[in-house]
Amino acid sequence: MKLTIVIPTYNRKEILKKCLNALFRQTYPKSEYEIIVVDDGSTDGTEELVKSMMNNFNYRLRYYKLQHRRGPAAARNLGVKYASGKICLFLDDDVEASEWVVEEHVNCHKKFGNNVACLGYTKCHPALEFTPFMKYISNIGPYLDPSSIKDNLEDLPFNYFVTANISVSRTRLLEAGLFDEDFYPAYEDEELGYRLKQRGLKIIFGHKAVAYHSHPIDLNKYCKRQFNVGRAVLIFYRKHPEIKKFEEMVKNKDGTIVVLKSNRSKIEKLKEITKCMLSNKLTIFLLKKLITFFISIRLKIGYRFCFNLVARYYLVKGLLAEENKEKRR
Repeated sequence: MKLTIVIPTYNRKEILKKCLNALFRQTYPKSEYEIIVVDDGSTDGTEELVKSMMNNFNYRLRYYKLQHRRGPAAARNLGVKYASGKICLFLDDDVEASEWVVEEHVNCHKKFGNNVACLGYTKCHPALEFTPFMKYISNIGPYLDPSSIKDNLEDLPFNYFVTANISVSRTRLLEAGLFDEDFYPAYEDEELGYRLKQRGLKIIFGHKAVAYHSHPIDLNKYCKRQFNVGRAVLIFYRKHPEIKKFEEMVKNKDGTIVVLKSNRSKIEKLKEITKCMLSNKLTIFLLKKLITFFISIRLKIGYRFCFNLVARYYLVKGLLAEENKEKRR
């Protein structure tokens, strides 16, 4: 078995169905790859859907379910544990692979060997309707657009280890210790990328391994993401104190604004400002309304100013939440 595709999922059966159907149309021989779906405790009929597809399609499709939601890190780890392939290809459940994705990932490892991770070219899905807000943050990730990757395409930084569409040797994953399950749904993949890079692994950009991402986002989802990033960045830094500056760790690659690359005194000031804003939620409510208004009239200065304030607020709010959690332990 050459390759195992690992897909974590939670309560998105309809979009998961599209993801799986795309994987049933691969150019690579179906006897040489398998698909493992790990259900992170879904309640929407995901189990019934996958099991019906297991019966109706002549493909190596396996299903495992976590009884309680534990996050994508735990789901991916379970998939790696049961994988038969020498290579593990991680895909998100809202990603539709092109017909040659599996073949291109295998070819990448044939060319560069086992000590690489192959980052596929993940584009926005052509059917995805871009809202004015999404157009504003259209830099959802440089991994979506090869022209925005400024680094050496044959040795990308660790924060390009993005599990929407990336493959790596199963042996290397096990040696590195898999995904750290202490992380929230943010930075669990980058943190593993950091450990893999520390062990000498290179991240290669495989521009021919094309997949399409259906990931609509609005301001509220973005703010929730920022909150999770704030928590995850603090966990990351505590686990890897050898990273002296935050700018070595984050590159704003997924549309999130990370202000923690500032010096420590500036971080402390941001915390104090956030604490003040926490006591006045009306301020945040009004800023969100202003963002929507300024984007609708295309007033760039206005929405940038308000957006940066709100993004920093939720980021530092997450950091404070994680700090308080640690103090209670």
